[in-house]
Amino acid sequence: MRPDAAGPSASRQSTALIAGAGPAGLALAGLLGSAGWQVTVLEPLTGRRAGTRAPTLWPSATHLLDTLGVGRRVRARAHRVERLRFVSDDAERDLDLGPYAFHTLPQGELEQILEERAVALGAVVVRGAAVTSFVPGADGRPRVTVDHGDGRTEQLTADLLVGADGAHSVVRGQLGVESAGERYASRFALLDFTDEQGLFPRDTSITWVGRRGTLVSVPLPAGGTRVVVPVLDPDADPAGFLLKTAAEHGFPLSVDTATWQAEFHVTVAMAETFARGSVALIGDAAHVQSPAGGRGMNNALEDAFALATQLCDTAVEGAAESPVDVPAALVRYDALRRAEMADELGAIKETTDRWVGRTESGAPGPTVERPRRSDIQRTACIHPRPPLTAAGEEPPVWSRAGFTGSRMVLSDTPETAWPPHPVVLVGGPDGPAVSGALFAGARRARSATRLDGGAALPPGVYVTTASSDILGHWPWALLNEPDPSPVLTQIGQCMGSHHHEPPR
Repeated sequence: MRPDAAGPSASRQSTALIAGAGPAGLALAGLLGSAGWQVTVLEPLTGRRAGTRAPTLWPSATHLLDTLGVGRRVRARAHRVERLRFVSDDAERDLDLGPYAFHTLPQGELEQILEERAVALGAVVVRGAAVTSFVPGADGRPRVTVDHGDGRTEQLTADLLVGADGAHSVVRGQLGVESAGERYASRFALLDFTDEQGLFPRDTSITWVGRRGTLVSVPLPAGGTRVVVPVLDPDADPAGFLLKTAAEHGFPLSVDTATWQAEFHVTVAMAETFARGSVALIGDAAHVQSPAGGRGMNNALEDAFALATQLCDTAVEGAAESPVDVPAALVRYDALRRAEMADELGAIKETTDRWVGRTESGAPGPTVERPRRSDIQRTACIHPRPPLTAAGEEPPVWSRAGFTGSRMVLSDTPETAWPPHPVVLVGGPDGPAVSGALFAGARRARSATRLDGGAALPPGVYVTTASSDILGHWPWALLNEPDPSPVLTQIGQCMGSHHHEPPR
């Protein structure tokens, strides 16, 4: 089966099995399918899970969905939230999100959109099919045992096996990978309901803390609202504790208009590795977290794009005809995402500790060194990825701009196959300097902005990863020199060294 927009790597015919049809697994299926892989998604359930579940999509996630070709459809069905409000016993503060505004959409609706897109790009989704075990074959490729709901057992072999099968991942267990972290003693209660009384603003997510207890509200589509509270009384009924806490904050809630209720314990933990051999972990199979900040599904989607980028990013001329070195790509994926998720889980744990009334963390944080991010970057789930250089070595001239490592947003370019061409031409003339083979197929845009702030990017030639992380920039003036060959050489070098190492 072939995708309808195979892109430059269609000749590879690489194969992938993905365990789990959640957002991360389906997004990865679409990305690999668009890049010419033959992909099968194996999902034990015959239908989608009920409930809103994880509804929050920060700008980084919606940008990645744009890259996959479903962003407009998601926004059309989602609800936009433009500010955060923080209320304590003695203070109140509003944060206007501006370019960091997020959207909410029930997870099942997002999964439907992603599944339809993945299938359109050539992936096959098999429901009622559970991955139960796997072993490496003689050629190193995973040989996977699949149990079907009708009693059949099947053996499948692929170049890549991905565990996107949740917090209790069978793939992670079979891989022998342990997770380290903390399970909180406190339970959490959640209520999604139709806000017929108009108790909560439609454009603002609010967090209350203080003597009356923690309460968080998040607007949902179709007039809905989500309320979450930590249940600090171990003997309390979670639903009753939520209603009592809401009432103490002045909100007389009722379960009569509930659309979904849940209670759960929270664990903040990370797998000791996200990949081994030709097997990778994404989403909750790789890391689990609390609902603080609404970043769980965003991180799962980022996992999918980070993995697909390492597997499919073919910036070097001729690389599309080479077989994919899956184990090497997974080593790069593991190094990149585990460092980023150490930072994420550290930030999420700090917020969760405040929610449950802790002044200090009760368990040690992740041991991986965190990259530096601003508070707003953490809030909006954005991971800048500046290129690394050896100790004492000057970074390449093309990577010294302050925006290197930021993610580029193009609003006026047509949808292209994924992975996109690594060169982006922003503004400037279509002169002889950009007519050579180096720029064949390059994307052109009248303007571009940074995802982490919305600031306009200067005109020029850019080299980016498949996920639009900026690796290098050259102003147009340099290409208009009498001899632009040194600049063209630099661009080629940047394209040839595009794989990310762990961020600082």
